[in-house]
Amino acid sequence: MSGRLNGKIALITGAGRGIGEAIARAFVREGARIVVAERDATNGQAVAASLSGKDGRAIFVACDVADPAAAKTSVTAALTQFGRLDILVNNAGVNVFHTPLETDAEEWRRCFAIDLEGAWHMSKAALPAMLAAAGGSIINIASAHAFSIIPGCFPYPVAKHGLLGLTRALGV
Repeated sequence: MSGRLNGKIALITGAGRGIGEAIARAFVREGARIVVAERDATNGQAVAASLSGKDGRAIFVACDVADPAAAKTSVTAALTQFGRLDILVNNAGVNVFHTPLETDAEEWRRCFAIDLEGAWHMSKAALPAMLAAAGGSIINIASAHAFSIIPGCFPYPVAKHGLLGLTRALGV
């Protein structure tokens, strides 16, 4: 452990499995305290429990990033438990792969609600605390699909390309 994140507080969405869980584990190894923000309570609680240790390095918060109220609740939990929020990792996502004409309105909405709007809801909830602290980092997990369009992978790359635009716009 190099401790590159010693003293940092991070909230990671979709941290109950896959890439999000790997990010959470790496952050804890590097010294961060984390909030596992996850829609699946069973997985989220298990990851947080496995990372918490005796010093309470990790907590679980139920969070559906498509719900702006859940985003606010997650950030409030981080601030209440740890006193601040230094890093937000917008990792939660869903793969929606169809051809354009096979994509129904509900699949389109679901993809954008989680992959793009979810990152916005979480960022909007986290930014006031970060701005008040005069610092912080928001990491948005996009995809190679934002750059390389593959037949049958729609609307996922559209949402991930939008996430790149969101990232750039928030950076300004």
